[in-house]
Amino acid sequence: MQLIERSREASALWKALMPDLKEPEERQFVLWVRRFSDAQIERAFWRTGNKFRGGGTEPQTIHKYVTGLLLNLERETAATAQ
Repeated sequence: MQLIERSREASALWKALMPDLKEPEERQFVLWVRRFSDAQIERAFWRTGNKFRGGGTEPQTIHKYVTGLLLNLERETAATAQ
């Protein structure tokens, strides 16, 4: 199942890039990989890791931030495709 594999890979990437940040539940990773490309997810995770390095922010706020980044990246991708 490609969806489950991608979800696990996204989780592993989160742990590698943001070991000090609480990762979302598996369901959130599944939702992200169903809608967004691997490249978009990787870019959003990099940005998130840089912004929230060191922790101190509520996990739910970080997870919402990632979703917002992904939506913006999706819009950028759609705009450049036109």
